[in-house]
Amino acid sequence: MMHLLSRPTDSPTYGWVVISTFIINYSLVDIAALTIGLLLPSISREMGLSGTQQGLLSSAVVVGNLVFEIPANAWLSRYRPWRVASIAFIASALLTLLNGWSPNFIIFLAMRLLLGFAYVVCKVPRTLVLLQWVSRRRIPLANGIIFSVIDSMNGIGFMVIPVVLGFLNDWRLTLYAWAAIIFGAALVWLVIGKDRYTPEYRAGIQSQVGTPLTAIFKYKEPWIMGFGTGGAIAARIGFMTFWPTFTLDAFDVSLTFSGIVIGMISVASTPGKLAVSIIPSLVKHPSMVLFACGLLTLGSFVGMLYTDSAALLLLLGFVNGIGFCYFPLMVTEIYELPDIRPRELTVAVSVMFTLLWVGGFLGPLVVGIIDDATQDLRFALLIISFCSFSLSISALLLSAFRKRVPIDLSPSHP
Repeated sequence: MMHLLSRPTDSPTYGWVVISTFIINYSLVDIAALTIGLLLPSISREMGLSGTQQGLLSSAVVVGNLVFEIPANAWLSRYRPWRVASIAFIASALLTLLNGWSPNFIIFLAMRLLLGFAYVVCKVPRTLVLLQWVSRRRIPLANGIIFSVIDSMNGIGFMVIPVVLGFLNDWRLTLYAWAAIIFGAALVWLVIGKDRYTPEYRAGIQSQVGTPLTAIFKYKEPWIMGFGTGGAIAARIGFMTFWPTFTLDAFDVSLTFSGIVIGMISVASTPGKLAVSIIPSLVKHPSMVLFACGLLTLGSFVGMLYTDSAALLLLLGFVNGIGFCYFPLMVTEIYELPDIRPRELTVAVSVMFTLLWVGGFLGPLVVGIIDDATQDLRFALLIISFCSFSLSISALLLSAFRKRVPIDLSPSHP
């Protein structure tokens, strides 16, 4: 790292310092938003929450993504990525602190909603930071590395949070500690992070004619891929929220081990993400990868509901992680859409992420509602697991549109 820091701060090599610092900060916020399931048993005991209320707490952080993802990318993409990221990281640290302070369910729900809005803003600079510092031909590799790091850090976060909870023996103190970590990382970003305006990047920004929101209608691929990953994320977040509670009650599996298994899902996807980013036969056949991933995630989620074997759970977690290897491939597909400009790119990516978070919102909420109605958490998790098959359906749709010529909605010029 010291070797990289010694490079000129406008060099592509220094760019990896900027990108790494950004991704670490983003991942810490990601962990704060998504590890609520490991704290829910303690929170529920203190506040007396129903299954639906627990689902709402998990889903609340996603609401910002649903209502603000596309507008945020269209609006905030006009500003310096460094500045937008700085504000978002500091706000996320403060809101994580306020999550821990929340004295009752209503205030806690409101703080989770606000954390979701800050979480959205964290994602806006991600696309532009990559465009500023990485050449087009290296975008697939960069996406593979970036999403591998995010998932690996999430996996570590799911392993660390139960340890911190066990050490502090208080879910509020656990959130306070994590808020301090986010704030410390944000200070590092303030010092190390910077913007880089290459001639290519400036040309792309200046060539934007009209609103970037036309990208919503110009391309079908973000919609297709958003539908596919939305179902998979519904299953994943539904599991991350309620599976620790299910295994604790049904099999007396500790929260620490549940965190390890969920962490395995994130960590195990790292080699798969790198593979689909650099192996030509996979890069050139996204539909094949998506179809296989849909089957892997569905089968492994179902298997996790019917065993208490530590070895088998770890194996299923590993298989499930491999099933989530597709993500950088999908994002790269958007980068490679014909004639797409930087600000259009942020909107097109946000379309996919909005649909993704529709699944993230509905997943835990549906599980909670079904659990309240049937008093059978295994059945609720089984139902949500079948949403993963949307990946395979999207693979068939994507294949049909693979060679489509995009509709040109830009103003004509003489």
